[in-house]
Amino acid sequence: MDKVKDSQPLTTSLKEWTPEDLKNVTYIPKKKAISKVEVFGSFMWTAIWGTVYFYANRLMGVYEGGGDRLEFVIPALNQEVLLQYWPLVVILIAFEIALAIYKLFKGQWTKLLAIWNTILQLFASILFIIIIISPNLLNEDFISYMTNLFSISEVQIKGWIIYGSIFIFIVSAIISVYDGFRKARAS
Repeated sequence: MDKVKDSQPLTTSLKEWTPEDLKNVTYIPKKKAISKVEVFGSFMWTAIWGTVYFYANRLMGVYEGGGDRLEFVIPALNQEVLLQYWPLVVILIAFEIALAIYKLFKGQWTKLLAIWNTILQLFASILFIIIIISPNLLNEDFISYMTNLFSISEVQIKGWIIYGSIFIFIVSAIISVYDGFRKARAS
């Protein structure tokens, strides 16, 4: 709403607001509603994981404490391998941003929105699996450090990292899809 000099609120069509305008407001059940916090959270999450993806060699890895600060010593991932997939990652980021904007304008979960969310989660899951099973994704120095730290074999540490990450990613995608359809069906 906008206010003019005489303090009368205006509608979105820039006409003076009247109680009759309440008839034009659509009721959104609380269970279906998409809060601004949820939309902001979507934008924030996309920004965080996108930044981590493109700067993984500077952010993800082994840190050692040196006095009063942490020092980054070994990157966990090979950035060159990650950057082979950058066009697909940019498409995924654009898709996530577009879906968040659509949620903002829609204001409530619908079957169509739940379907688009499912497509997003499927695309993200497939892309994540393709990236994480890429040969040489994990930095050899990182693998050596972790095998020595936990006294397990290279195969075991790679298995824990790769299959554990895939499991967690797929479970979170399934929860997101289920939650979207549950909210779309709510009354």
